[in-house]
This record gives sequence, C-alpha cells and structure tokens, in this order.
Amino acid sequence: MTKAVLLLHGFATNHTDFAPIVEELKKRYDLVVNDDLPGHSSNKGLRGFTLHSTFGYIDTKVKELIANYDEVDVIGFSMGGALATYVGSNYAVHKLVLLAPANIYINAKYPFQRLKKFFEYLNAKHLPNISKIERSLKLAEYNEVLLEDEDAIKITKKYILPNYNIRTIREFMHIIKYCGDNLTIIKVPTLIIMGDMDQLVSDKSALYIEEYCENVKVITFENVSHMMLRSRRKKVIIKSILEFLDN
Repeated sequence: MTKAVLLLHGFATNHTDFAPIVEELKKRYDLVVNDDLPGHSSNKGLRGFTLHSTFGYIDTKVKELIANYDEVDVIGFSMGGALATYVGSNYAVHKLVLLAPANIYINAKYPFQRLKKFFEYLNAKHLPNISKIERSLKLAEYNEVLLEDEDAIKITKKYILPNYNIRTIREFMHIIKYCGDNLTIIKVPTLIIMGDMDQLVSDKSALYIEEYCENVKVITFENVSHMMLRSRRKKVIIKSILEFLDN
C-alpha cells in the first residue's frame, strides 16, 4: 500500500512551519509534499497569492495524489488547516490533521486569557498561603507563556508584517470564506489540535469544524500559542499527531 501526505502551511509563512515533523513523516509515507503555497516562496509581498492560485494548487495536487497513492493524508496549519477542511469536504482522503485551523481566525478572548495568566502569576508570586512547589510551577508556567509570546513576535516580524497589506488580507479572507462555503460533512478521521493561548485562532473554530465531522478528536494544549509546531511543547504535540496517523 502506497501512502502520501500533503502539508498545507499558514498564511504568509512557508513550508518551514512543518520542519519539526517532516523527518518523522518521511519514515511513514512514500511521499511527503511540503510545498510553499502560491505566492509564498519569497518574502516579497506574496505576489501570486490569490484565491484562484491557491485552490488551483490544492485541487491539482490532491487529484494527482489520489490518482497515484492508495492513501492520502492531509495536515494543515492555520490557513492551511482551513484549506485542509476544504480538502476533507470535497475529496476522498484518508485522514486530516488540523493544527489551529483558521476557519474562525479572530480570537477576541485572547487579551482576557492573557490577563488571567498575568493575575495568576501575581498571585503565585505574592500570596503567602501557597506552597513552594505550587509557586514554582505557576511561575514556570507564566514564563513559558512569555517565551511563547516572544517566539510569536519573532515569526510575525519575519513573515507576517512584511506581507501584511490590504490585498493579501483580502485574499486571505476570501480563501477562508471559500473554505466555509464549501464545507460539508467530513467523514474521514480528523484530529484538531488547539493551543489555549492562541493569539489568533479562537476555540470556536474547533467547535465549528467539529459540527461537520463524523469522526473527530480535539486536543487542546495548555500554554501553547498559535505557532504550535515551533513551541516549546512541540515534542508532545508531534507525538499526538504521529499517534493519530499511526493508529
């Protein structure tokens, strides 16, 4: 039996979103497709990134893989997660993995979640009736959140901001809408992974997709931000993905 996996990265980033997991995937698949989506091969304003070019690539590549391999899995991150729901709705693939899928891409709760973490940190630091172990754990947890934020800022400066303009945002919005307009019942086994400190994608996105899935598992990791495969908990996240793919 021949197997292939298609990886779909996020908006304004590129194939390096999946760098931490690619080698493990190569052990499991005859082919790992980890291309840059149209317009994403250089950090030059995403020239060539349009709804038409994006779905032209998706439709062509998925049809090609299904024609040549017995099983085709799809792993999508952020915008790529939304694109993966389109694939799962419209093609006979084998399994889907959705990492922070951006079907609903505004997390209005994040400022309040972040503030809650800050107050938990203050309590742990100053309250006298807390054990040393509990205090140490709470402080370490908050430090982990800070580091996640620092990493997210670095990625934003490197990839997002140089490509953040009216045209690219408009195309992104059109793509997400098109995914929603074409979302139907997803029959294949689906894994959704979210981070509870995602700066961009709301947990409503997982709930929304879940309603369309016949066979779905949702895992939410604590203190993990949007860039989950670049996070300090990437090993346990990758372990969950591989277990789902291997089962």
